[in-house]
Amino acid sequence: MPETDDRLRALFKEAAATGQSRARPASAAIISGRGARARRTRVAARAAAACVVLAGTGAAAALLLAGGGSGDTAPATPPHSSATTDAPRRTFPPTPASTTPGSTSLGGTSLGSTNLNGTPPGGRSPDTPTSTATTSVPTYPPPT
Repeated sequence: MPETDDRLRALFKEAAATGQSRARPASAAIISGRGARARRTRVAARAAAACVVLAGTGAAAALLLAGGGSGDTAPATPPHSSATTDAPRRTFPPTPASTTPGSTSLGGTSLGSTNLNGTPPGGRSPDTPTSTATTSVPTYPPPT
């Protein structure tokens, strides 16, 4: 084995001698060109990073100013039920109780007449349920 180590060592020494004889120092123009190229790369990378940061900040500011934030802000007024606002109100012209067909007078109230809002004078229409349903109004946190 010592023979192969000596032969390999001799080959490496020969290659080193050849490399030393052919090596020349780089000229000043080549060295300054490398430095300028590295400087341009650094400046371009910093400019690109600054553009990304400014674009992200501008987009976030535009979202906040346009009202497209997180969506946890309460509306200015509570929402209304679509059943009460969209349904047309029925109004009846006032008619005397004696001209309504099928009306019978009992103790000051007539059985076939209705008030202006469509309910009988007793306050409840026959198809109105006796229990009253409670509707909950959503509560919103105070604005911050």
